[in-house]
This record gives sequence, structure tokens and C-alpha cells, in this order.
Amino acid sequence: MNLEELNFSFSAVQWLVTVAIGIYAWVISRQAATNGEVLELRTRVIALEERVRQLPTQQQLAQLMVQLGATEAQLNNIGVQLTAMSRRVERIDDFLMKQRGGK
Repeated sequence: MNLEELNFSFSAVQWLVTVAIGIYAWVISRQAATNGEVLELRTRVIALEERVRQLPTQQQLAQLMVQLGATEAQLNNIGVQLTAMSRRVERIDDFLMKQRGGK
């Protein structure tokens, strides 16, 4: 082997090492991006799990519906009582106006 062949071999090896380092760097950067994406997804999943954990259960929703039904019934009853009271107040007002001679 002469010096020229040795120089060519060294250049070829240097080129191959540079290409190998470039490919390695590309693979590592892709893996780092993938790791970052996985970390982001894990964070999102943890946040979603925490939100789901705070949601009411089916039993709690059923109890709430029962309570809402009871509240609605009470409000309807109060409405009926207010209507009756309003009629009484009107009758008293009419009576007092007649007593005074206003109507």
C-alpha cells in the first residue's frame, strides 16, 4: 500500500464515520422528540384522569335528580300558596276599598 491508497482509505473511513454520526444524531433526535411527545401525552392523561375522578358518580347523579324533583314539587306548592294568598289580598283590598267608598 502506498501513501495515496492509505490517504484514500482514510478519507473513505472518515466519510463513513461522519455519515454514521449523522444517522446516529438523527435517530437520537427522533427518539428525543418521541420521548417528549410521550411525556406530553402522559401529562394530558394524568390531567384527564384527575378530572374524571372528580366527576359525580351515577349514584350521585340519581340522588341529585331525586333532590331536584323534591325541590320542584316544593316550588310548585309555594306557587299555589302564593296564588291563593294573592287572591286573598285582592279580596281584602276590594273589601277595604268598598268600606272606604273608593270603588
